Amino acid sequence: MKATIRLANKKDAGRILRMLNSAPELRGGKQGYTKEMVNEYISNKNFKIFIYESDKKIAGISLAQFWKKAKYVYLFDLIIKRKYREKGIATILMNHLELRAKKQKMNFVYGHIHKDNKKMQNLLSKIKYKRGKENICYSKILK
Repeated sequence: MKATIRLANKKDAGRILRMLNSAPELRGGKQGYTKEMVNEYISNKNFKIFIYESDKKIAGISLAQFWKKAKYVYLFDLIIKRKYREKGIATILMNHLELRAKKQKMNFVYGHIHKDNKKMQNLLSKIKYKRGKENICYSKILK
């Protein structure tokens, strides 16, 4: 099994979109990801989608926004296809994200994790992320 990590490109947009929308734990509400959103993430230099490929197939992705002036990274999503889970890929992607952040002089990585997403909470605890105080999130779909 040959594995690599690379940045996403426009050719990956459809597969990334399907992955993101296949995981209800990522949506946090009724609104899923759109093709336009994924294309913006790929083309915007402040966003990074790292792809973990196994034998030229996408096994997992991380999506993060790099805030250069504020020197932090916001982790939006980390998803591993079901058949590749429990193989350490999520840890590898998080380590890769941290390495890229350090190279760009970032000081901090954070993200919001759904209260029911115990696997992600356990992963982050395992790799020494500190759990924050209880936050309440408000959102509104604008029509």
